[in-house]
Amino acid sequence: AQNPTILRKKAGKGQSLLVAGKTLPVAAEFWSDLIKLALGEPSYVVSAAHARRFRFIFTQVGSARVLHVIDANVPPANYQPVSVEMSLPARQLGERNHATLAGSGDAVKLAEKDGRIDFTVRPDPVATVVFRNGQ
Repeated sequence: AQNPTILRKKAGKGQSLLVAGKTLPVAAEFWSDLIKLALGEPSYVVSAAHARRFRFIFTQVGSARVLHVIDANVPPANYQPVSVEMSLPARQLGERNHATLAGSGDAVKLAEKDGRIDFTVRPDPVATVVFRNGQ
């Protein structure tokens, strides 16, 4: 079994700690909260499998925020698109409460919960979501 590692280093007038281990202890919520405190809220949240398969580019174009979801595992034939469930911090979108798919203009259903905006896209092999104010 591998033992956890703790590294302490001076940083300016303070110190930093790095705690690492092979698995999270039972109190995983504590570690998750500590990571958010140290690193901030994640820009987007997806499943681990989707994080490995897809690439995400989140940027601003004019007054809109634009998210590109790109399938990096496109086979040469018989491509099968899959749905990707995503979550973004509501504060990051600000007043942008309307989302559409670029190209088709189809609305993307947004659901706000606990300060996050949840939605699902289906890249084929790319999906571009445009977040705007109103409508």
